[in-house]
Amino acid sequence: LAVLDHVVSFPPVVLPVQEMVAACKAAHALVLVDGAHAVGSLPGPGLSIPDVGADFHTANLHKWCCTPKGSALLWVRRPLQPLVLPVVTSHGYGLGFHTEFLWQGTADMTAWMAVPAALAVLRALGPGRVAEHNNSMVQAAAALLRGMWGQQLRVLGGDGRGATSGMLALELPQLS
Repeated sequence: LAVLDHVVSFPPVVLPVQEMVAACKAAHALVLVDGAHAVGSLPGPGLSIPDVGADFHTANLHKWCCTPKGSALLWVRRPLQPLVLPVVTSHGYGLGFHTEFLWQGTADMTAWMAVPAALAVLRALGPGRVAEHNNSMVQAAAALLRGMWGQQLRVLGGDGRGATSGMLALELPQLS
């Protein structure tokens, strides 16, 4: 099993995950993509998880989808779903992938219930538009800090063309 990050948090870099998945598939490896920073932060039309090509994709949604902590997604390619079982066996046992994960006993499902509304808002705003706005804000913040510190400081992250996935790391100035 190859486990790949879609967006590395430090330095913040969007990886060419589709190409990486293809290379792993060529080596006959199953692939899990950790998309913690991908959902809601990628420029362009947004993220199409099946198009990434991985066998498994997981992401927490509180970072860029603005859902409460504890909301996440697990996507599994349909032929592999029988191989993935929940940690807790409940009354959905044997009723298929969705039903087995649906009810895990008594829990606060508020975070999960917020996911459809958060995704609807993201779709309505346009994932690419949100990512571009976040990118422009992070670029402006980096410029402001460089101006305050009066130095040309190294910026880590981004794709070399200015896209950031909403994150940059800025070198701190030398303190005297």
